[in-house]
Amino acid sequence: MTAVTDNASITEYTEEDYNKVIAQYPDDARARKFLNEFDSTQLTDINMITESQSLWTISPPQKMLLIDRLSQIPITTPLQIYFRWNVKRSDPRDGGIQYATGETSAYFTQENMDSMKVIVQASIAGTGLKDPGNKNIITFGSQTQATTLEIADMMPKFLHLTATSAAVIPVDLGLPAIELKALSLSLKGHLSTTDEVESMWWELAGAKGENMMVCYSDKVSPKMLQPIVDYGVVGLYLGVVLVVGNIFRNLYAGLFRKIQLGQLQQVEKLHQLLNDISLVRELGEMNLEEDLFGKLVYAYRSPETLLKFTKKNL
Repeated sequence: MTAVTDNASITEYTEEDYNKVIAQYPDDARARKFLNEFDSTQLTDINMITESQSLWTISPPQKMLLIDRLSQIPITTPLQIYFRWNVKRSDPRDGGIQYATGETSAYFTQENMDSMKVIVQASIAGTGLKDPGNKNIITFGSQTQATTLEIADMMPKFLHLTATSAAVIPVDLGLPAIELKALSLSLKGHLSTTDEVESMWWELAGAKGENMMVCYSDKVSPKMLQPIVDYGVVGLYLGVVLVVGNIFRNLYAGLFRKIQLGQLQQVEKLHQLLNDISLVRELGEMNLEEDLFGKLVYAYRSPETLLKFTKKNL
C-alpha cells in the first residue's frame, strides 16, 4: 500500500510548541544539545493519511499461496513487512526537490500470521463488517475474528531529516522517544449493488489512532556554502592550508640546489676551468684532465671553497 500526506496534513511548530518540547528534557544534556540545533521553524507534525493511494490487486492463485504461507505451524518461512517513508522538501542549493528516505521492518508473529489469514480468507469469501456510514464499504473479517492486523514496533514517533537526504530516527532523544509505535492494518473493500467486491485497499493507522510523526529538519545551505557544511570550518581551513602549501612547495622546489650557484660573485674562473678540461680532453692529456676535473669536483663539494674560488679580487 502507498499512503501520501500533503501540505494540509503538515503542521509547523510555534515558538510556544518548541519551548514545550525543550521542557520535556530538563536533565537530559544529550537531548537538549540535539534540540538546540533546531528552532521552531524546523519542527513539523506530519499527520499521516491512512487510506492507501493504490488498490490491492492479487490474483486468486497468489491469494491461495499466501494463505498456505500463513498456515505454517510452526512458522518455517516468516513473512516480513516493511514500513518505508519518503519525505519531500525543497532544496535551496539548486532550487529543486530533495527526498529524505528511511525504513523499518518486522517479521510476522504467529498472531500476525493468524490475523492475516483470517483477513485474506474473508476477502475471498466477501465477508466482513460493513461501514455504518457507507454500506458499500466493507472491512474484511468478522466480529469474532480479526478485522485488523496489529504489528508492533513499526512506525517511528520522531524523524530527523538530515541535509544528506536521510530520514533517520533521532537516537539522541533517548527513550521513550526512539521507541517505535505499532501499526494497525485493515483490508477494506468496495461493494457493488449486488454485494460483490469490486475493489480492495489497505488502510493504515497507528495503534490507538496515533498516526502522527514529528520531524526535525536540518537546514540545507546554499550550494556556495555547502563545502563548509559538509566538512566544517576545520576541514575548510585544512583544505586552504594544503592548497596554499602545495603552491609554495612547487614554487620553491629544488631552490636549495640553485642558491649556492646563484650567489657566486665571479664565475669566470669556473668557466675557464671547464674550458681547460674540454681542451685537454681534445688533446688527449688524460692525466692533466684528471687533475683539472678533480679540482672542479673539490670546489663543488665544498660551498666554502667554491665561494673562495669565485671571490672577486679587490
